[in-house]
Amino acid sequence: HGREPHADPARAPHRDRGVGGLKQQAGAVLGTAAVAVGGALVLMTKQAIDAADELNKLSQKTGESAETLSALSYAFELGDVSGEAFGSSMIKLSRSMSEAAQGSGDAAAAFNVLGVSVKNADGSLRQTADVLGDLAQKFSEFADGPEKSALAIAIFGKSGADLIPVLNAGKDGLKSMADEARELGIVISGETARAAEEFNDTLTKIGKGADAAGQQLAAQLLPTLQVLATEFLNFQKEGNAVGSVLEFIGDAVVVARDGRLSGPELVAALSDGLRS
Repeated sequence: HGREPHADPARAPHRDRGVGGLKQQAGAVLGTAAVAVGGALVLMTKQAIDAADELNKLSQKTGESAETLSALSYAFELGDVSGEAFGSSMIKLSRSMSEAAQGSGDAAAAFNVLGVSVKNADGSLRQTADVLGDLAQKFSEFADGPEKSALAIAIFGKSGADLIPVLNAGKDGLKSMADEARELGIVISGETARAAEEFNDTLTKIGKGADAAGQQLAAQLLPTLQVLATEFLNFQKEGNAVGSVLEFIGDAVVVARDGRLSGPELVAALSDGLRS
């Protein structure tokens, strides 16, 4: 019979250390991955909040609901139109509708050429999204070319020509893409949009509070800092030993680190020491 192999007791500690090292490495990798994933989620969340905030502002500027604008934004993103370009175009469309209702400007002429009305039967302005749908239908039936681009720019502003590929889908195509956004669950509600704007406003206020604290601290330190800077300049002009200055500063910083001096007291001590 063959002899069964026996484990070498002398090698066991090395093997255990190897396994332990692998576990530590695996733990470090998983920890790094968790931090990276967590950071990515925080970034994605903040980006989503910012987008909802901008949508709420756009809703107020155009009079259209955040839900409708969110769905339409998805449709135009499919046509490589940025959120910023979409927003500015919707604002310009709203303004163009107002001008057309008064019968003045290039926008009024463009609406007339396309045969799109901006008014309801009672004379009030129609909803922006409804007019956009009619414009999309007319653009889908209009031959591509310079005249079509000029009409788009007259109604939607400088980004108007970039909207043509999406408008060419027609009213039904635009509605289909907006419905798809709802099916995907990416439409932002008005409540979420308002909450996002309120949250970002709160962050802005917090930042302003921190700025105020910094300004107050600067106001307290500036006179002493100016004296300190002047003394450094005098040292430089007089050729005093830089080494002794640095040694003195190092000692003062150690004192401050040990909690025996506050920030303003440290600056004052430096200034007094350099003058002495």
